[in-house]
Amino acid sequence: MKQYIFKTTMVILALIISLVMTFAVAATSEAANTIYACANSKSGLLRVVSSPTDCTSREASISWNNQVVVSGTIKQDGTILLGSGFTVTRDREGFNTITFTSPFSDIPVCAITADTASSGDRPACNWGGLDSFGMIVVCTTLIYQIDPDTNNYEISEANSKYADIPFTFICVQ
Repeated sequence: MKQYIFKTTMVILALIISLVMTFAVAATSEAANTIYACANSKSGLLRVVSSPTDCTSREASISWNNQVVVSGTIKQDGTILLGSGFTVTRDREGFNTITFTSPFSDIPVCAITADTASSGDRPACNWGGLDSFGMIVVCTTLIYQIDPDTNNYEISEANSKYADIPFTFICVQ
């Protein structure tokens, strides 16, 4: 149980750091490449500050630089609704190639979320072929069926299909 709590805490902390970095990059001009934050010693929560001297005695000062964030929202037809720093090519139904305008210096960390509001099915989008130049986003609709033996829902892979689904992504390095 402790291991589960530890893993859950680490995932939440990683998400918080990603969000803080995203907002910090947006708020920081390109000329000032260093981002400063204060980490609460007990909770681990971060807050972005303009100087390391802004941290209290209960916080640790951290900084990072050269942060690169590329994010966007792609419409069902494969065109860009929001975002910049990338292009999209619709390869075929359910497959879109995202190419970063300026490649990352290494493989970024990316997250993709399917737009569930615009699809009646249960959409899922995942990336594949991720490298510093771009990634392939594959979207499917997942059809669930009830297993008569266990009365549980399970994915019916035979009925699931590739589909053009709107999605949002963020890549950070």
